[in-house]
Amino acid sequence: MSVAAAVAIMLGLGALEGRASRSADSTANSDSAAVATQADSVADARMEAAETQSATVSSGTLEVTGIARDGSTQEVSDLESAISSFEANGWSLGIYLEDLNGETRISYNAESSFYTASSIKGPYVCALLQELVDTGQVSWEDVSDRVTRTIVDSDNDAYASLVEQYGQDFFVSWLDEHDVSLGPYETRQQYVAWKYPHSTPHQLAEEWKAVYAYLSSVSGHSSDLAGLFQARTTSPMADVLGDRYVTWSKAGWYPKDENALFGKAANDAGVVLVPDSEGGPYIMVVMSTAPAELDQLEPVISALDTLDAAERG
Repeated sequence: MSVAAAVAIMLGLGALEGRASRSADSTANSDSAAVATQADSVADARMEAAETQSATVSSGTLEVTGIARDGSTQEVSDLESAISSFEANGWSLGIYLEDLNGETRISYNAESSFYTASSIKGPYVCALLQELVDTGQVSWEDVSDRVTRTIVDSDNDAYASLVEQYGQDFFVSWLDEHDVSLGPYETRQQYVAWKYPHSTPHQLAEEWKAVYAYLSSVSGHSSDLAGLFQARTTSPMADVLGDRYVTWSKAGWYPKDENALFGKAANDAGVVLVPDSEGGPYIMVVMSTAPAELDQLEPVISALDTLDAAERG
């Protein structure tokens, strides 16, 4: 196994200053995109000093980019074993993890296409609040019940009602503002043509960086949304890590024998709020073709967190 480690930088999306007015909320939206662009330049500079640990595992290549240090070999091996065990069931797996402080990045099949299922609801609802509700175009009272059911209970009817009433144009604008990649599609319109599109782990992580920027901005309805993400009823990330950390995420799942137009899925995507004293928060996206087998993601999530902690030191 060839090993490499490196310093990566996340889009330094720390907490933005709170805004009291709706017009200031619009300014906050553009500010968060500007901060992300500036942080990209810092990331490029730090990557010049980086090394990347790579290993072929099952169907893909596991890459670990982080601070070079001894002692994480066992944790890498444990993650490889978790991946191999998962894929031994005949399922495909994709991973993307990135520390928000720029210390570690872990990826596996991160540019492969997976069916999002309900994991797309998190970024969509965030965009709805940030682009329409916080700017005064839509009232919180008109959407609060449906937003709550969409995030907490993963209610498909509530989500469909939001999409049918408010469309996707604001979501396109939000994705563009945060320079989210196109993933498996050639155009943004192809991506939003479906209520439940396909995505790559990397693309969904980019969306969650933008979600994190909003949730930590203390502006508009960001605190309301953070509370909903924390209260969601289904999340393997929360099941594995919730006893130690606050987690914000939105899982997605789709069973084996339903509509053939859609893919099988067991996914979770969000942010783990590790205290700064322990290295700081990180984005985690785990996507798969396991047919609604969310519990099967738990050993992978546990191994990812353990490796990330070892890389942070």
